[in-house]
Amino acid sequence: MLKLMNFFSFLLAPDFSGAPDGIKEIMVKIYEVIESIVVPVIILVATVGIIYAIVLGVNYAKAETSDAKEEAKKRIINVVVGAVLIIVLVLLMYLFISNADAIFGWAAQEGGIA
Repeated sequence: MLKLMNFFSFLLAPDFSGAPDGIKEIMVKIYEVIESIVVPVIILVATVGIIYAIVLGVNYAKAETSDAKEEAKKRIINVVVGAVLIIVLVLLMYLFISNADAIFGWAAQEGGIA
């Protein structure tokens, strides 16, 4: 369990100390909103996705023609691909937010923002 926590340590709340003051305040507010919304939305999307996948599995099992089986198979594949994309995008969003301090620090150095 400890290894899993270390793996997801980038999800911890960043301090945005290297960002310019105006951007720092905005990023803290954005992070708070995202942090409060993401978990319930992921639970809702996952629940709907699981129910939809079960319905598609039943449709696949009940399909009598090969065309109906192929259509159900394509939909099941689309559900799996969509679920993977959602997970990857949420992790990338958290990764960006947790590294926003370094990103804005780099942008301030390169672009003369301060």
